[in-house]
Amino acid sequence: MYGLIIQQEEIVKAFKYVIIGVMGAFLIFAPEQGTAEKADPGSIQRVVIKIDSLSCGACFNTISTGLLSLKGYSGMGTNLFRKLIAIDFTLPLTVEDISRKLAEVGYPGTVVTIEPIPEKESFAYLESRRTGFKSGRGSCCTLSETSESTEKL
Repeated sequence: MYGLIIQQEEIVKAFKYVIIGVMGAFLIFAPEQGTAEKADPGSIQRVVIKIDSLSCGACFNTISTGLLSLKGYSGMGTNLFRKLIAIDFTLPLTVEDISRKLAEVGYPGTVVTIEPIPEKESFAYLESRRTGFKSGRGSCCTLSETSESTEKL
């Protein structure tokens, strides 16, 4: 009788591992749910793109300057170590437009994720909170209003 109880416990334990494995596989292989084409007008989307040639602040500046001309561009941030760039945008701008512009300025990449984000997580919102301005352009460098003129230095 005791041996039968141990076997039942082992079966239950094995069954739990199977369920966990199936759930994990589903999470890994489930299709991406958020796309810019399904977005509500005015909602902010974030696309994360892997760019193998991304290496320094000059890259950031070149990309940012290129994206400024796109209607719907909101801001961006980078992770130079992982060679990732996150770009916030709204319609009518699309991921295809962004990818085309990145290739045009010399930084082609591969889309990793696309997802809607709350306004308070957008780069434009965070930048406006940090500087007090609503630039929305994701700049990493700003001059302080209290900085001295170069003539005085």
